[in-house]
Amino acid sequence: MVNIDLILRLAGIGFVVAIAYEILDRVNRKELGNLVAVGGVAVMLLMVVQVIGQLFKTVLTLFHL
Repeated sequence: MVNIDLILRLAGIGFVVAIAYEILDRVNRKELGNLVAVGGVAVMLLMVVQVIGQLFKTVLTLFHL
């Protein structure tokens, strides 16, 4: 089961990245805003990959593979 803490952390990171992107877009730093957005997506992806790795370990343990 997905921990609610992970969902809240992902939402928080998304919120911060969205605000940072909008601020940088308004001050004509769109390139830097894109870099912030890509960095935020990478951090969130790493968090999700760790959970998927735990899921695979659990499935392997459950079926004795």
